Amino acid sequence: VTLIGKPKKKIVNLTQDPREAKSNAAAANGDATSQPPADGAEESASRVIKPKGQPQALPETTKLHFAVIPDGSQIAAMATWIRKDSTRRTLGYVIGPSESDTLFRELREADVPLISVHSRLRRSTYDYRLSRFLSHDVNTAIIGGNLKSDEKPEDVQCVLFSYVPDRGETFQEHLSRLTFAGSDTDVVVLVERSKLLGFQDWVAKTGYGFMLAAPTVLGDLQEPEP
Repeated sequence: VTLIGKPKKKIVNLTQDPREAKSNAAAANGDATSQPPADGAEESASRVIKPKGQPQALPETTKLHFAVIPDGSQIAAMATWIRKDSTRRTLGYVIGPSESDTLFRELREADVPLISVHSRLRRSTYDYRLSRFLSHDVNTAIIGGNLKSDEKPEDVQCVLFSYVPDRGETFQEHLSRLTFAGSDTDVVVLVERSKLLGFQDWVAKTGYGFMLAAPTVLGDLQEPEP
């Protein structure tokens, strides 16, 4: 800013990080450090996998995975994942009641023993259905929304998310309501292709270490018909 009749003064941003200020100054002066990264460096920096850690609720042996799926195929993708090994104790989180009921019907048609609970159920029905999973009567439970239970499901071997949790705290809260098996446990987030960049940002903010799931698991999925 130039004040008429006054000498020019250097304006200092007191809220700016000194390292950022130094970087900006270098860029303004054409410093070599401000040049674009070498070939491959930008690609490496933008990778989704950022193995910094995992939620405290998980055993150290738990593997965090993500799978990129066609837009609108969350239910089909989760059904495919569960059908590949319905003997594992699996808990699947979907957005809400309609998604929960749809997935329940699809898996029942495939003869997968399971239960489905969500907020539209009467509490007595909700508790009865969930008790079947808690007692190991069935190995698969679909949760529409948040899990409402005073008793933690035990020996869970796989947790599936049909969506990217809105915050790391939400992700942590979902997992803290469970007791995991001692080994060979997985947490898998299904990411629609159009939301992959948002997932990258989410991983960067939470610091969780996700690895790309084997593509053969969901290889037969196609874009849904309009």
